[in-house]
Amino acid sequence: MIDRSHDVPAWLAVWVPALVYPVLLLAIPLFPSFYDFMQRKEGGIEYLLVVVLLAGVVIGLRVFKYTDRLPPGGRWLKWFYGIALFGMFVFAGEELSWGQHLGLWSSEDVPEFIAAHNDQTETNLHNMSNALDQGPINVIVVGTFLAFVILPIVRKARGLTMRPDQADYWFWPTRAGVVSAIGVLLIPFPKRIYEWTTGEVAPNELRHSEFHEFYVGLLMTIYIISILIRLRQMPEPADED
Repeated sequence: MIDRSHDVPAWLAVWVPALVYPVLLLAIPLFPSFYDFMQRKEGGIEYLLVVVLLAGVVIGLRVFKYTDRLPPGGRWLKWFYGIALFGMFVFAGEELSWGQHLGLWSSEDVPEFIAAHNDQTETNLHNMSNALDQGPINVIVVGTFLAFVILPIVRKARGLTMRPDQADYWFWPTRAGVVSAIGVLLIPFPKRIYEWTTGEVAPNELRHSEFHEFYVGLLMTIYIISILIRLRQMPEPADED
């Protein structure tokens, strides 16, 4: 499915997303204490997400070394990559409450204004309103649906292909993100189906929000690393006299 010489290696693109969620689900009956540690707030999967995001930022910053290899109509994408990397950094910071979850300070040290508006007395923005909490995630989910469901249908219907000399090739994610995208799109479904059918808030056993956020962050990291790998393979631009 993935040409390892031209895109993200299979261990990251396929095996990590294909194994993480199923293994954690199997842990529910077999190793419940491990599952509880992984899925709880400030648990294992949250810290793993931070590692994935920050690794993506550090590696992804190298993209700017090669943005001169973008086609002329795609040079604006360097700004888009900058926004994506900034979003990944903020995502990681928010997950750690910018250091509070690392024990650098406690809820008693949170500034009064933030404490008054944050429903968990944490130094972050996403617990200050539902829009800040779910809005960015929903944007990624919608973008994932467009990129991995709608766009392939349109391409096939119109006989379109992506080529490196087109800006679209450097904007849309490649097949390297397919397995992570499946997680982004499907993990929320048990919760949503329960709430749609019962009209009640789903129990924790069906919510899996930490796992969903992990797949969102993994997809973002795969996206930026894919851009870097493919840009490095493009020829350097000819010197202009």
